[in-house]
Amino acid sequence: MSTTKLQFLSEIPLPDAGAFAISPSGGFAVVCQSSSSKISIIDTCSGKILKAVSFPKQPTGVEFSRNGMFLYVVLDRDSIVEFSTSDWRETKRIPWADTIWTKIVAGNVERCAYAVSSRGVDELDFARSEIVRSFAYPGLKNSSALNSGNLLCLVALEKFIVFDVKSWDKKFEKAIEGGHLVEIDPRRERAFVGQVRRKTVEILNLETGGSLGSIPGDDFVQGVALTPSGSMAFVISHVGAKLAVYDVDGEVKKIEDVSIGGNPKNVVVTLDGTQVYVTNGIVLKVFKMS
Repeated sequence: MSTTKLQFLSEIPLPDAGAFAISPSGGFAVVCQSSSSKISIIDTCSGKILKAVSFPKQPTGVEFSRNGMFLYVVLDRDSIVEFSTSDWRETKRIPWADTIWTKIVAGNVERCAYAVSSRGVDELDFARSEIVRSFAYPGLKNSSALNSGNLLCLVALEKFIVFDVKSWDKKFEKAIEGGHLVEIDPRRERAFVGQVRRKTVEILNLETGGSLGSIPGDDFVQGVALTPSGSMAFVISHVGAKLAVYDVDGEVKKIEDVSIGGNPKNVVVTLDGTQVYVTNGIVLKVFKMS
C-alpha cells in the first residue's frame, strides 16, 4: 500500500479558476477564467503568469497536444482555437456549426483532436481547419478521455461508452447511474467513472466494462486524477471542499483528506507524477508528492 502524502507548495490567485491543463513537459499550466473570458498561461517553475489571453466568449476547456507543441481552447458557443506554445500565438480556429463543443481531447496524430458535445463526437484536423467526420450520440456529458491506443472513453447520464477512433464506431457501452466524468489508467486498461446517483467513482475494465471496484464519495464528485502509474487516485468533491487521496493499486484504500477550500473545480497530476494541481474558483493550488 502506498503511504505517499501531499505537501502544500504554493498557490496562485486566479479568480474563477476552473478547467485547466498542464503541458506534457510540466513547464506550463493554462487555466480557464470563464467570468473574465480569458485564459492565464503560468510558468510552473516560477509560479508567475506569463500571459493572459482574452476572448469574446467564455473559455470552457483546454488541452495540450500530445507533444506539447499546441494548445487547444474551447470557447462557449463559438469555436475551438489552436495556439502554438512556442510563442502562444493563435494558429488555427475551427468554428462550431450546429453543435456546442464542451470538451476537447488531443489525438495521437499531430494536430488531430476529438471534440465532444451533447450530440456526439467530432474528429478535428487543425492542419486543414476542418471537421473530418462525426459520430452522433445524443446525451454525451462534458467528460471524455483517450487512452494510449485508439479508445476514446465517453460518458452519458446512463451510459459509459468505449469508442474506437480507428474504426470510428462504438466498441461497447455499459449502463451506469448518473455518469458525469471519466479518467483513464492507460497502463492497466482501467476507466474511473464518476456516477452522481451512487456518489461513487466506479473502476471499470476497458476491454469488457466489468467492475474492478469503486471509490466511495461523500457527495457529488467533481473531478478525478491519477498518477502516471495508476496506483493513486485524487478525488475532489464539494462536501468539505476537500481532495481525497486513495491507493488504487489493488484494493481501494484511503490515504488522506486534504483541505482545498472554496469550490473545488478540477484536479490534474503532472506527467512525471511529482505534483498535483487543484483549482477551487479562487486560486490554483500546487502540492508535491512527499
